[in-house]
Parts: sequence; C-alpha cells; structure tokens
Amino acid sequence: MVGRRTTKKAIAVGAVVLLFLLLAGRHVLFAGKRLITKTEDPSDDEQKTTVGKTKAHAKPRTATTTTTTTTTTVAAPVQDQLEKSSRDLYLKRRQTADDACFLFAGGQVDRAVGCTYWLSIFRWLHNDTGGRTFATPFEIPRYQVHYKPKNMKFHRFSITNTPAFFGERFRFMFVREPYSRLWSAYVDKFLLPDHWDADGWRILRLRPGYNQSEKHCANDISFVEFVDYVTKTAPEQIGDHYRPYNYLCSPCVFRPHVVGKLETFAHDTHYILTRMNLSRLANQLSDSEQHARHEMKMLIDDCYHELLHAFYHNCTNTTDVARRLWRAFQINGYLPRSAEFPWAGRTRVEAGELKVLVLKTYRERQPRNKSFWKAQKEQEMAEAYRDVSDCVMEKLRTLYAADFAMFDYDPLPDLLYRHRQTCRQRTT
Repeated sequence: MVGRRTTKKAIAVGAVVLLFLLLAGRHVLFAGKRLITKTEDPSDDEQKTTVGKTKAHAKPRTATTTTTTTTTTVAAPVQDQLEKSSRDLYLKRRQTADDACFLFAGGQVDRAVGCTYWLSIFRWLHNDTGGRTFATPFEIPRYQVHYKPKNMKFHRFSITNTPAFFGERFRFMFVREPYSRLWSAYVDKFLLPDHWDADGWRILRLRPGYNQSEKHCANDISFVEFVDYVTKTAPEQIGDHYRPYNYLCSPCVFRPHVVGKLETFAHDTHYILTRMNLSRLANQLSDSEQHARHEMKMLIDDCYHELLHAFYHNCTNTTDVARRLWRAFQINGYLPRSAEFPWAGRTRVEAGELKVLVLKTYRERQPRNKSFWKAQKEQEMAEAYRDVSDCVMEKLRTLYAADFAMFDYDPLPDLLYRHRQTCRQRTT
C-alpha cells in the first residue's frame, strides 16, 4: 500500500512546482534554437521557433486564423507593449534566480512533478487519457490525471547529465511562496485523505509514545506535527510536494526560459500557452468562478475515489470526507467560515449531494468582492502558523533559504511575523 502511494507524482490545487519538457516526435510544440541566458533578449528565441504537430487538438487554431490575424493587426501596439512587459518580467525573474545560483550551487531536476492543471494539458496533448476522449484537458478526472499509468516520457538530469535535446526546448517551471506551499500541502495531503498511508506514518513515528505495533490511520495529524516533520527530514528526502525547489527543480540546472509563479498563475500560464500556440486553452483561466467550481467538483470526486482503497475503510467514511472537504473549501476561500457543515450526524454523504450543496453555498456567498475571500484565506494560514514555534519557523527559513532567494519571496512576511517581533528583530 505504501508503495502505491509513494509513487504518486503531482501537486494538488494548490501545490506547486512544474517541470516538463515537451518531448520529441509528433508532440513537440515549441523548439527554441538556443538557451536564453540572463543577459539575452527572449524575443530572439520567439522569432526563431518551429511549431510541431499537435494532432487533432490543433484544428481549432486553423478555424480562427483570420480573426486572430485581424485582431493582432488592429491592436498591434498594445499587444507589443504587453509582450515586452511580459518578457521583461520573466527576464527579471531569471536574473534573480541566476544571481542566487552563485550562493546555492548544485541542485537537481526530478522527472515529473506538477500541478493538476499542467498535468491535464500534457496528458491531453499526448492522448494519454486511458483510451477515453475528452474535448478539453480539464474534463479529465483528477484521479486519472495523477494516478493512472502514463505513456509520456520523462527525463531526470543534472549538471553533469544533460539530455542532448536540452538546449532545443522551451523550458518553464512554476514555483510557490514557501509558507503557503507548505500550508496548502498540509490541507491537500493530510487534512484530506491522500498521504495518510505514506508520509502520515512517518510523521506519527515522531509522536511521543508511538507504538509501531498498533494500527494507525494518520488521520489526525496537526499542521504543527507536519511542519516539525519537514524540518527534521533531510531536504532530498522530503516529499515532492514540499521539498525545496533546489532539490526538486533547481533553476541552476534546469535553466528555465520562464519562471511562473502560483501568485501570477493566470498571467504566466497565458504567456506560456501563447508561446506554445495553445492560447485557446488559456481563455478558460479568465473566469475565476468557473475555475473554482471546477476545482471543487474535481476535488470531491478525487477524495471519494480515495475511499475505494482498502486502507481508508477503517480510517474514514463518506461523512468524514465530506466534512474535511467542506473545511478545505473554507480554508481555500471558497466557502464562508460561518457556514457550518450541515450533515455531521449523517452516517453517509453522497458525492453528488455534497457537490450540489457546496456549489449552492459558493454561489450564494456574500460579499462578492474577491478581496474579502482572499483575506479569509490568508487569515486561515496565519492562524495555522501561529501555533508553530519560533524555533521551527527559524528552521523553515533555513530549509527554504534558496527558494526565498531564487524566486524573490520574503522570508519574514508580515502576515506570519507581525506577532513575532522578537524573532524578526533577532534574525534581521
């Protein structure tokens, strides 16, 4: 059972680094002529690209050629300015990472770590969908995206072992602010039933009085226990979803043309997909409410699918999973904190009825402004970190020092340190 779970490679909605090369053959979508360094203008590569075949998925591009050309001609000055602004942004991000590489040498690139969004796109492009046909990548069930066998080819490489095609591919990676990445990983993997039978058992072994002979479900791990485990584990042995990027997808080794961030996911993804001649897929990112509804439905399906595995039969049930999902949606800013889970006394809650209630509550939530729900999400994270000791917070800053430096994240964000003035003053 542990083997099945520990081989899973991905980050949930919220999680994440991505490293994928669009590989050889009919699936090559974008092949640059040379590697862009921090002093080069990426526009040179953009003018020297070749687009390969994308099979049936490329057909909509032909149907919209005239409209696209007309629009581009009319709005060319504006489009050029936006393009230049984006290039400048990604050049600055690469420069920041390159500068940090002098301090944090080495690193490695793992073979396949990515969020649901990008995994869906690549599986769809490679027709790696379990023999089923989907009109868009986002119709692929979440559990199938992550857990079913994959036909795509992945590569692991290092500074001394670089594939021959490396310099000819457009490369990108996504990163996330370390503190929010850890919090999101905890919610996705331990509040929800996912890593209970993998890292969950390892975390339990750190508990005082742990008895290995007893049966443990690891269904009650706290955020403090999770963070403590992370800081006590060798960086290269930490789970993919919360391992420092230098041990997962080091920009010093991978040399990405674009460093995307979860905090600017829609903008960065649109830029990348446009470069890959797949901008039609990016249009689905513009509707944030549609994306939220889709994410909640997919996550419900995924968690209920976990219940099919024997390990969970004596550790949880549909009512417990529904309650955990409800709480996760509150943490993620989808549902009001004041909305109580209504079925605590039920012995069974079906996935379908949970979807109906969740979407209804989401649709009717007040107020409508996004800033309110962003603040709720931040408050949830701040409250979780408030229970983490100053000593452990200091260990986190050390563990993720390279991430803070390479990707320009604040190691002492006010959201988490406003009540830790003594700690802040001691470390600055």
